[in-house]
Amino acid sequence: MGSSDKEIKDKFKEINKRLGLLQVERTSEISEDGLYEFCRGFELFIIGSLEYLKSNTQSHRTIEVTVVGDQIQAIKALSNENYGEFTNDTILIVPPGQLNFRFHLKNSIYPIGDITDELTVYFFKDRYEIRYIYGPEITKSIEKQYMTYIEPDEIREMRDLISTNILQKVSVKIDKLQE
Repeated sequence: MGSSDKEIKDKFKEINKRLGLLQVERTSEISEDGLYEFCRGFELFIIGSLEYLKSNTQSHRTIEVTVVGDQIQAIKALSNENYGEFTNDTILIVPPGQLNFRFHLKNSIYPIGDITDELTVYFFKDRYEIRYIYGPEITKSIEKQYMTYIEPDEIREMRDLISTNILQKVSVKIDKLQE
């Protein structure tokens, strides 16, 4: 049985080598391992930002993250409880594609309305890009190959950036009330 497995692997290597020599473009799918790694690192960022906002603002009664994508089922309120479902949907993405994460602060105790901020992840054939636009012509992007780890410092930096920006929006609206 072991030798037939080796023969099959050798035939696949040979076919892949021929495809490479012929310059035939293969369809690119994100490997399950690559997407698992993306989701693992992203959980710390998205759920971490959500929890940070919940513990550091008293201005809004409801704080949630909505996920919308062109190849996944929309998730109205992403949380620890349904993150596994999100991961399972994400594994099915075939590039190109994108996911939009929207942070919503609703039901304010002040007459300031809702606060919304958005982050987009673009999936390309060979990499993904996390892009956060947080001001006029101000963008923070992190671009990674699929099997490359999202570094803890990058996760922390992006989490702190989006959380701080949202809290600043809340603060500005509250300050305008006092004028």
